[in-house]
Amino acid sequence: MRFASIVTAAAVIAAAPVVASATGPQMKSDQFVSAVRCAAYDSLPQFADKGRDLGLARFQLNSELRRQSPETAVAAHQAVADVARRANAATTPAALTALRIDRSAACTGGAIVADHAPADGEG
Repeated sequence: MRFASIVTAAAVIAAAPVVASATGPQMKSDQFVSAVRCAAYDSLPQFADKGRDLGLARFQLNSELRRQSPETAVAAHQAVADVARRANAATTPAALTALRIDRSAACTGGAIVADHAPADGEG
């Protein structure tokens, strides 16, 4: 009986963060869209940091997406499409500079997942 109580208590403690995170959004909608935009820029080959895996950031953003409103989800998808469109159109040095400026603007403000840090010279 004592063993069952300990196991039950451990299960409750382990489930507490999951329950707390399932209750609602952890980020404001504008912060979330900005973080998604930043991750989209960081996914581009121009900004790829070979030493950093974006898998965790994507996982965190996808988890947060399920907590956000449908309107915010649409805005996030539009932000990713906008980044892709801008990246495909950036064929001149001036356009690449504008892309770097846009990335810098999207990736500032602390709304990004905790392990995000701009690479040297970017940001």
